[in-house]
Amino acid sequence: MRPVIVALILLFSAILATGTPNLACNTLQNALPGSDEYTEDNEHDFVSSSEVSTCSVQPESAANLQVVACDNTRSPFAIKSGGHAFVLGFSSTPGVQVLLSRLNDLTYDAASSVAKVRAGLTWDKVYAQLLPSGVKVIGGCAPGVSVGGVLLGGRYSYFTNQYGLSINNIVAHDLVLPNRTFVVVTEASDPDIFFALKGSFNNFGVVTAFTLKTYPQMDVWVALVTYPISSADTVHQVIADWSINNKDSKGAVIPFYLSSGGIISSKPII
Repeated sequence: MRPVIVALILLFSAILATGTPNLACNTLQNALPGSDEYTEDNEHDFVSSSEVSTCSVQPESAANLQVVACDNTRSPFAIKSGGHAFVLGFSSTPGVQVLLSRLNDLTYDAASSVAKVRAGLTWDKVYAQLLPSGVKVIGGCAPGVSVGGVLLGGRYSYFTNQYGLSINNIVAHDLVLPNRTFVVVTEASDPDIFFALKGSFNNFGVVTAFTLKTYPQMDVWVALVTYPISSADTVHQVIADWSINNKDSKGAVIPFYLSSGGIISSKPII
């Protein structure tokens, strides 16, 4: 399958956009090679967040994202890093679906103790690639979840008590701004945008890569504990008490809930 060089409609008022996506897609189709991955491009992990786009495009570099083919059409669009969002419209659209899945490489700089992770990678691949170097980054907890949403949304990790949220461990963002400019945003170079990107998702541009702090890898003890739904109140209180009183920065409890089977699940790390 040949690579697809794509363009992005850099209109970050996408929620208010009223243009016809057909015009944007026709422009893309005339200018760029086609792809047979349309169906997969529209898929999300949850039905609640899935929409059928008019067309989909896959950038291979930040330079691709600087190509503006349709910025006069005011077509709606959405940026999808991996598609793990629950909510309709977070990374799905009836307009132009922009996939970051081809932005999927990682480089590790041992001298600076940082890793540059592109936005289309999933966390299981990030951790696997860093493992031979004996380091880790602070990110998602589940395989298949991609880098972009976690790092632009915040996210607790198993190591948050030690190192903070994932967004607190970002050194730099490779960012394509709405005016087509590519910038590397650090706290020193642009403190306002650097701060604004913490929890803003794609409202200030499209982040194509993140430079992250790395930490030494270590052995951990992990357990999965399940409880019946009848114990919900007790479990909630125990987790709340533990969160307030825990003194071990290496300990973490991340509860999650299943809608079938009547159980509450919690995954503690000590």
